[in-house]
Amino acid sequence: MEEMSEEMDLAERIAEALKPPRCPECGSELDYLLYVEEALNTAKFYGDDYHSWDTVAVQDSWYECPNCEKILFRDRELANKFLRGEE
Repeated sequence: MEEMSEEMDLAERIAEALKPPRCPECGSELDYLLYVEEALNTAKFYGDDYHSWDTVAVQDSWYECPNCEKILFRDRELANKFLRGEE
């Protein structure tokens, strides 16, 4: 009987580990985060349209919940660990 209980406990732990992470703000299950960046861009302007866009510098970036749009991480590695269930 104890062996059956241990097997059930193991099965529950495995099932819990396979669930997608939840947003700590809104509780939504997440299988991805939204990556957002603010950047400084340049382009050639010929009077009618813009051409040759170039990103000069990324000023800020973050990872947010796609549902509530709260910023969850600013570090890619931490965002990755969260999605893998390591955080």
